[in-house]
Amino acid sequence: MLEAIGRACDGRLSRSVDGPPRLCTELTEQGGRRMVHLVNYRSDGPARGVEINLRLPTGRRAKAVTLASPQRQPDLELSFEQPSGVVTFTVPEIAVYEIAVVTME
Repeated sequence: MLEAIGRACDGRLSRSVDGPPRLCTELTEQGGRRMVHLVNYRSDGPARGVEINLRLPTGRRAKAVTLASPQRQPDLELSFEQPSGVVTFTVPEIAVYEIAVVTME
């Protein structure tokens, strides 16, 4: 079904997440940043190595990707790539909740 949706959108989904079942995501935007909320409903432990692909608005580029969680301090700066309008990064681990904040320039 996701493949059909991707074809209907000409492969231009706002985000894709390569993660395990029962990992829920929500995309929000606030000012000059996009935020991907990640909630792990798995009972068998943390989700690891979750790859995120996030389309940015036309003409915008990512300046930083920060991972925040109420379960951990300080926030983590993540490395990222951004080929052709899509920022790609990997969330190392999601115990229960993480938010990936993509700050744009």
